Amino acid sequence: MSEAPACRQAGLPAVLENAAQVERNMVNTTNKNTRTGMEVRKKGGESVGSLSRRFTQKVRGSGVLMEVRGRSFYKPKQNKKARRKSALVRAERRKEYAKLRKWGKVK
Repeated sequence: MSEAPACRQAGLPAVLENAAQVERNMVNTTNKNTRTGMEVRKKGGESVGSLSRRFTQKVRGSGVLMEVRGRSFYKPKQNKKARRKSALVRAERRKEYAKLRKWGKVK
């Protein structure tokens, strides 16, 4: 028979055992496909929840999620005519906004 994990031997619930596994997995999550690996080290006396929160904030702040979501769908490049047309529309909108701002209609 295999021995019970240390958490169960100490009479702790299995949730803490899973939390310890999550903690070990979060320490270094370097992925070959990303440019930079996210790394979060546990501070002394820090709970798994706060470690998880710091890791999540770091990932969100890095912009990796937005990049991955953007790559999940294929977006064909616009042709030259469409790019020119959208540039003209943007220029017209800028002029209109500047005019409204000058008149005090927009702040």
